[in-house]
Amino acid sequence: METVGTEEEEKDRFSSSSLKLYEAQFFSFTPQTCMARIYSSFHECLCDILALVEKECVKELGKGQSDADEELLRSRARECSRKLQHFLEKRFKQLSERMEALLTSRCFTIPPNVLLPEDHSHKKYPQDIQKQLDDILEWVREMQAGWAKEGNGNFQESFRLGIESIKKLQSAVKEVLIHSKTLN
Repeated sequence: METVGTEEEEKDRFSSSSLKLYEAQFFSFTPQTCMARIYSSFHECLCDILALVEKECVKELGKGQSDADEELLRSRARECSRKLQHFLEKRFKQLSERMEALLTSRCFTIPPNVLLPEDHSHKKYPQDIQKQLDDILEWVREMQAGWAKEGNGNFQESFRLGIESIKKLQSAVKEVLIHSKTLN
């Protein structure tokens, strides 16, 4: 990880509409994934704790009672546990939405001047790469304009077929080169 560029230049790359893809790449997970794991862990712990509390309450309050009274107590304790569980889950869901917003904005953000290791090549050769891409786009635009001028139908389909033909030709050239080397 390295720091590069000015803050203004890098802020464009990290706009809020970019779905935090750079952060997901950096951390190898999204804030939503983290919150789902936290929520799942909370739910498991809550169920375990409520079952233990329910069991202990029934045990303590059911001492010296008849089996019918103890069963009624167990049934009421289960009902109360479910209501409490529902209330706590609802409350935790509200809190988790706020936690996710805070995690996204304060914890799982990469400062604008940080560059991931796999992006070093873009730092070293950005103008060369951009120039090549611009040249390719210009070539495609010229081909498309020429195709439309000549009235040769669907450019995209013809372009796809042309690329397939080029690939076949490249493959044939490779085979010829391989065979010519084995003959020598």
